[in-house]
Amino acid sequence: MLTRRLEGLPEPIEVMASLSKECGAVFLDSSVTGYGLGRYSIYACNPSKTFEFDKGTAWIRSMGVESKQPGECFEMLRDFANCCSEKTDSKLPFLGGIIGYLSYDLAWEYEDLPDRLPADYPLPQARFGYYDTALVYDNAEKTFWGVTTEDEDKFEELCSLLKTAEASRDSFEVSGLRSNFERDGFLSAVERIRAHILDGEIYQANFAQRFEAEFSGSSWGLYEKLRKSNPAPYSAYLNFGDDVILSSSPERFLAVNGSAATTRPIKGTRPRGRNETTDLMQEEELRLSEKDRAELLMIVDLERNDLGKTCEPGSVRVDELFSLERYARVIHQTANVSGTIEKDKDVFDCLKGLFPGGSITGAPKIRSMEVIEELERHKRGIYTGSIGYVSCHGAADFNIAIRTMRQTRNKLIFHAGGGIVWDSDPIIEYEETLHKAKALLEAIGMEDKVSR
Repeated sequence: MLTRRLEGLPEPIEVMASLSKECGAVFLDSSVTGYGLGRYSIYACNPSKTFEFDKGTAWIRSMGVESKQPGECFEMLRDFANCCSEKTDSKLPFLGGIIGYLSYDLAWEYEDLPDRLPADYPLPQARFGYYDTALVYDNAEKTFWGVTTEDEDKFEELCSLLKTAEASRDSFEVSGLRSNFERDGFLSAVERIRAHILDGEIYQANFAQRFEAEFSGSSWGLYEKLRKSNPAPYSAYLNFGDDVILSSSPERFLAVNGSAATTRPIKGTRPRGRNETTDLMQEEELRLSEKDRAELLMIVDLERNDLGKTCEPGSVRVDELFSLERYARVIHQTANVSGTIEKDKDVFDCLKGLFPGGSITGAPKIRSMEVIEELERHKRGIYTGSIGYVSCHGAADFNIAIRTMRQTRNKLIFHAGGGIVWDSDPIIEYEETLHKAKALLEAIGMEDKVSR
């Protein structure tokens, strides 16, 4: 593992614009820093090998050769990542390793769940590249670092690529926006969830509508619009060629540093006000909401149990509770739950034990997922899955893939949802999905195209 401070590079967004069309270009983008989050951004392209997993089979490509292997996703991903326990004095979180995503639908590999929803735009359940060389940008110190698992020549190759690449500034067009729910259909589904709660089957369930539109032009151009309309600490741009994932997520799913594991669920949302006075009013309303406090407590309890699957007994604790965070369009209520990983476990055990995140399923988790599968209308795909990295020295950080778009072929797909509890007002819950989608709709110039 080698690191070197690199001088004379353009601004961070210009660097990624130059790399955006390269094979396997990825950008884990801390486009806003705050609340102790978002210090580093990671840039990489041209993975030395790739990993795709779907329905019990992995396709691994390296040096132009593809192998097809049956097996369990996280075990094969552990082998693919080839992490080591080598100690490092580097403060950088990523020193080379894997970057990619876990689809929400990966959960069907591990749980006995009904499989009734159509996947009209199929997506591999997991997809990663191995990047032996990358750029890491320190947003606090405004410095670029080159990292590699290979040799010093890799730094020269990377700098040469940046000097010869041209920044992409192409335009894009979006048309024909539509949801898979009419307003009345969404309200009816919320009432069905409330009926499940009344019957004692669940306490809450996360429920979403899906938006779809025609898309042409530059996915990078769209990403730049998205990061301006909704800067977030866990943003991401993943260009797989046939698919592009664009995320502006505010939520951490799992971070691992040494033996410390942390998850940071969000439950409770209000739209931003017009000014500081109305922002404070919205925050006070959220702070005093018994419904939102109870919802967060349920999910915190669920996350404590999930972390407990791989952490030392007695080590799991709630570090923060009922914290409020402001983002471009919304105010969120959050918590922070952490634990110490058992000596015979690692980041892949943690990912498997937590996945998918409780904040975007409900409680109890499995029955809530069954209700989601009953009432939503299409497979979620990347939505509420997770995007992130595992470094070669075992560190990791993954988001919850909310405020996330997928561009595939000539389509643009994204979701917006929220947690439903017994006290939920269906109309308010529908409006909340539109508040959460506002930044995405604004990025594509369609904010006024959604009926309320």
